[in-house]
Amino acid sequence: MSHSYRQFFQRTLSLLIPILSMVALLSAFQEKTVDPKPKGEDSKTKIEDAKKASIGGVVVDAVTGKPVKDTSLLVLSPSAGGIGGSVKSDEEGKFLFKNLDPGTFVLMADHPRYARQTYGSRNGMLGGTMITLTIGQALTSLTFKLQPNAIASGRVLDDDGDPINGAMVAALKPMYVRGKRQFLPVATGASNDLGEFRIANLAAGRYMLVALVMNPATAVVKTAEGTENVYIPTYYPNMTDTIGAGHVEVGAGRDVGGLDIRMAKNKSVHIKGRVAGLGENQKASVQLVPKGVGLLAMLTSRSASVKMPDGTFEITGASAGSYMLRAIDPSGMMKSLGASVPVEVGERAIDGVTVEVSPSIEVSGVMSMKGDSKDAVKGARVVLEAIEGLVIQPPMTSAAEDGAFTIKGVVPDKYYVRVLGGPASSYVDTVTLEGQPIPDDGLPLTAAIAGKLEIKLNPAGASVDGVVHGADDNPMAGVTVALIPASRKYLLYQTTFTDQSGAFQFKGVTPGDYKVISWEDVEPNAFQDPEFLKPFESKGESASLKESGHQSVSLKAIPRDAQ
Repeated sequence: MSHSYRQFFQRTLSLLIPILSMVALLSAFQEKTVDPKPKGEDSKTKIEDAKKASIGGVVVDAVTGKPVKDTSLLVLSPSAGGIGGSVKSDEEGKFLFKNLDPGTFVLMADHPRYARQTYGSRNGMLGGTMITLTIGQALTSLTFKLQPNAIASGRVLDDDGDPINGAMVAALKPMYVRGKRQFLPVATGASNDLGEFRIANLAAGRYMLVALVMNPATAVVKTAEGTENVYIPTYYPNMTDTIGAGHVEVGAGRDVGGLDIRMAKNKSVHIKGRVAGLGENQKASVQLVPKGVGLLAMLTSRSASVKMPDGTFEITGASAGSYMLRAIDPSGMMKSLGASVPVEVGERAIDGVTVEVSPSIEVSGVMSMKGDSKDAVKGARVVLEAIEGLVIQPPMTSAAEDGAFTIKGVVPDKYYVRVLGGPASSYVDTVTLEGQPIPDDGLPLTAAIAGKLEIKLNPAGASVDGVVHGADDNPMAGVTVALIPASRKYLLYQTTFTDQSGAFQFKGVTPGDYKVISWEDVEPNAFQDPEFLKPFESKGESASLKESGHQSVSLKAIPRDAQ
């Protein structure tokens, strides 16, 4: 995988769902080194110095226990929404972040010979131990155990057993998006002229593998009869969907080989059409996205350039199935240029499809605090989260001093309205458009809107905190804690991970009834699926929260083998 594609792929993953907020700055981690103490900002007073905190320790090989030098480490502050600093471990594996403001942090590490990891994670980059620092605290005895790269290797073959060159093989991890189980690509490798592939930088664990031929010139194969077949996504060892696909278990530092994938082919057809409504010098591509593939949409879609000035396009290699066809801006983050068109592909070529470029919508509004609160809303971000499909960069903006905001370039669609980075104790009390409440199932934006979006924050948010214990009654660090609303309203779910003391905290909780449940190791956001949750509801603690209310709970983590 090229460097540019890898960066694009990682940015794509970082914006998928809120649980990946710790991954959201991964590209910055790799491309930018931040001085934890900017030049020219010496301590103003000894008192201010004393308030600063620090994180330090040693990086070691998880198998041998030996120090690991030249490890790039990044400390992130989810609460502050930024990077706290970047350093490298020294000859003895030691590292130190100084001059940190008190708060909660995530520590990440990257080294060519080891899997990318978050401190305390049981799943490589997903999850981890939150690090809580109080005023003046020096937490300098951490041991960051890096897992040596696990490797999955094998061959990609056709149905005759011949090698396929240039296929992409992705290692997948399951996670849930709005209650639906999907699969997230976490690492990839490409096959060579012998069909051999090798996926490195894997954390120890269980994966599913899928092979894809993304280059249309390679993917489409002409038959002796003159028709065309196309290689379709094939899961190890030879399944065309995730049901019944095999799983691969890799250990730290182990190379699991012999993972041959025989790719399946289907008859393919061409789809021809036109993109209407483009500007004179506007560039565009079209993208054919299979329905129901979720997070794999960016890997399994087919695309084609739009020819100007007539706006025509031709997509090759489309096999039978249900799709959405959309026009996209080929630069930057592949932004959609209008509503998608449903397309049903069968045995015959399709001609005459028209995709309309819709004028983007500008959404203006104002954010304010309820009552007499003096808490500032400046800097709080308004995010429009598309309910369907995969959006790499959701429309968002920050509120000004007076709470006014304008989100430009919004594609007609249906959205959830989120607020991020508001005052810590606040929650979203009401969201109205032209005085009418936004429905729980989202805000439909199909054309320009005349009124303003009004967001009212309530400063009297509730809070829940506590400690999670294991079977031995000792506090457990780095386990998942979920706050599950009795109403099952999507925007009210919250999740976090316990810190180094097994403690957790939720702030700015909307008043209501909740369950608080902890798992030692769980697929991300699985608790949003009612069927998954049923066996575990009795194992949590109930929380009935009023405005400004607070409740402390003591939890037992549900062990891995009980799921």
